[in-house]
Amino acid sequence: MRDWFLETGEIKTRPPKIIQKNNPPRNHTEALKRWKEAQENFKLVLKKCTDKLDELENIRKIVHEFESAISKLNLDISTAGEFVSQYKKLRPSLLVCILNFPLAIKWQKAYNLGQNVELFSEKLDSHLVTNQLFSKTRAEINQISPWCDALTQTLRDEVFIESMKLSKAFIDAAAAPLRHNIGIFMKFFGKQNDLLDKKVLDFMPDLWSSFFLAVPTVSTTFASVERMLTYLPQNYLGWLLIDEAGQALPQAAVGAIMRTKRAVITGDPLQIEPVVRLPHSLTNSICRQFSVSISDFNAPTASVQTLADAATSYYTELHTKDGSRIVGFPLLVHRRCAEPMFSISNIIAYERLMVHVKKPSVSLIYDCLGPSAWFDVQGHAPDKWSPEEGEKVLELLRKLKKSLIFPNLYIITPFKSIANSLRKLIKDDGIMNYWPDIEPYHWINERIGTIHTVQGREAEAVILVLGCSTESQRGTRVWAGSSPNMLNVAVTRATEVIYVIGNKVLWKEAGVFKELCDKIK
Repeated sequence: MRDWFLETGEIKTRPPKIIQKNNPPRNHTEALKRWKEAQENFKLVLKKCTDKLDELENIRKIVHEFESAISKLNLDISTAGEFVSQYKKLRPSLLVCILNFPLAIKWQKAYNLGQNVELFSEKLDSHLVTNQLFSKTRAEINQISPWCDALTQTLRDEVFIESMKLSKAFIDAAAAPLRHNIGIFMKFFGKQNDLLDKKVLDFMPDLWSSFFLAVPTVSTTFASVERMLTYLPQNYLGWLLIDEAGQALPQAAVGAIMRTKRAVITGDPLQIEPVVRLPHSLTNSICRQFSVSISDFNAPTASVQTLADAATSYYTELHTKDGSRIVGFPLLVHRRCAEPMFSISNIIAYERLMVHVKKPSVSLIYDCLGPSAWFDVQGHAPDKWSPEEGEKVLELLRKLKKSLIFPNLYIITPFKSIANSLRKLIKDDGIMNYWPDIEPYHWINERIGTIHTVQGREAEAVILVLGCSTESQRGTRVWAGSSPNMLNVAVTRATEVIYVIGNKVLWKEAGVFKELCDKIK
């Protein structure tokens, strides 16, 4: 309980707000009552959801049977409604029905199928998966949730909500033993084998289970998995969710995958590749020594994402200018970036296959600095860093500060030396000092860096500083533009607007940067 004081001097007490909000049971009896109620509620919504899914499966079977039947009739139709209308005209006469009863039964069955599918089309609308669905445009198809109409999704949401309530009710009903288990778990978590009591070691999987009841999801790095999950057996955990798998070394994920029953692996091989600290000649030699395919298993060509794509039973084959590529489930609907960032990414990395559905947004940075632009700065520094480009960055920041606009942006570059120079320039200039709602040191270190450091992040705007502004640095520019990965990440960090600073004449000849030049004026 917390004390608080009235103006009269009277002392009142109240429970902390978190207690009030969660409304815990007053005693164990009430906790058990809530646990039983939670079980009943969960069973009820689960049955509604499974009944709905069973209904959809039955519809799918009827649709499949119907389409198999009409494929043999050579009728020029595109919808179930057209089939019903045309097929009704082919109804056998009464005499034919009497003389050829099986034919009448066959006609009636096909006609009934058509009527059913027509009703399903009205009920499920675009969510119904028929041959007609695949006559739609690629943009339309990619925005449809097959079979999952609004009612089905609502029921699935309710199952999730009730399952969370069920877990909470169980925790309340078993509060004492759970608190005991979690206390032991936290005391010995991360300890080495020789510091663990044998009994604790034997029960470590059960202690993890207790912990996961209270904390359903745990976020960690692959580097921490070996130490954190040392005492868990194989196939013990339920789900492993791997994000940014296109940037993950294949061997880094093995330990985590071994300890889980199922894995959901998401990533993009066309963004930043895995960083390999060993020389390629060494890793290639190791692969050859053990007869391991270099292209299939050796990073940076291989990643957790490419191996998942190769292993999945369900996949898509994309045809690109570099040949066909197998991927798992491609998520082609793009909701993050406005133009021109979307089109640049779509052209250089995805063969124009993505579908743009981002809704218009207000951007104060856009209003202040204008639309996306390439500032053609002619620097003459002998190294990658160009002081003239740095001054352009300061000019843009000064405009934002003068207008009292929060700098929700990243300042990024392909090169570490330029990132270091940018941090020093902005720190020494002091422009971030006394900017409302800004802590200068934190902003400079979080918001300025190489393209690699912003993988998975996003901001309202991006300032892309290219450097390498002399003719003699052509090789470095060609390296940066030789694959779409780096530029793809750079442009898609910006949700509303991007500003490019660099020598346009030189950079437009560097591989994929030509598309950047064409799209940003």
